[in-house]
Amino acid sequence: MIPKEVYYERCINLGNYENEKIGIRIELDEGDTVKGAVDAARKRVDSFTATPQLQEERKTYQRIVDHPDTFLYRDVQAAKKWLEEHPSDIDEDLPF
Repeated sequence: MIPKEVYYERCINLGNYENEKIGIRIELDEGDTVKGAVDAARKRVDSFTATPQLQEERKTYQRIVDHPDTFLYRDVQAAKKWLEEHPSDIDEDLPF
């Protein structure tokens, strides 16, 4: 059995007992992996749901990476890891 499409959905708490679901369906082409499609879908949904707090965190960690001489080595490594796990740019290989 080979999967032909992947559906990823996230439920976002809006506060005040309200939620919003955002989902994305990706059709797999030959050679695509399910893991790659899920990662791409997650990044795409993350780009839609980025909060101002997340954007501020990204600026802080980027400043640490840009000026490594003024921070501890472990802080620079932690900032690099965080930036890798939370990319700011979405993959442009999706047609939407």
